[in-house]
Amino acid sequence: MNNLGLISTFLPGPTTFYAQGWVIPATQEQIDAKLGMSNAAEPSGGQLQAVYPAALPINKNSFHGLTIGPMQSPTGLMPAALLDRLGGLKHQALALGWIFGPGADGVVQSLDAKLTAAKAALARGDAKAALARGDAKAAEGQLAAFVNELEAQRGKHLNDDAYFMLKANAQFIVSKLSPP
Repeated sequence: MNNLGLISTFLPGPTTFYAQGWVIPATQEQIDAKLGMSNAAEPSGGQLQAVYPAALPINKNSFHGLTIGPMQSPTGLMPAALLDRLGGLKHQALALGWIFGPGADGVVQSLDAKLTAAKAALARGDAKAALARGDAKAAEGQLAAFVNELEAQRGKHLNDDAYFMLKANAQFIVSKLSPP
């Protein structure tokens, strides 16, 4: 199976995609032969429809939707701001139906509790004038529990879009908590 990969300096979030159908184009000679025209004449839209009977106008031959893709990151990339962003992404995933099914609200509450505990650990560190290593470890532990729950709920209450988006953002936050 082939996989699609993306390398970006931005964090993943919900983004709009557009898809359009495609047909193998005829050569100019094929068009001219089918229409009985010379190279100098420009065929009309109706004439081209005769050459490409399966081709549809773009408004009938395309669609769009939401998927995950690179999004502009919050300025400063401070862990507390990133945790806020992660909480917002989680609620967006719920609103989009990426977190779903009976029990989805319980999954969201459980994920919220882990993010709240991680923020509290960061606040304790900030109150000490510098992020203390123990408090960073506590926040990392809560984010690890968050990722573990994502993995447990993947396919049950989370689709792949929610899973990968939330996991990548949580792992990025952990990387900001760990010393270089």
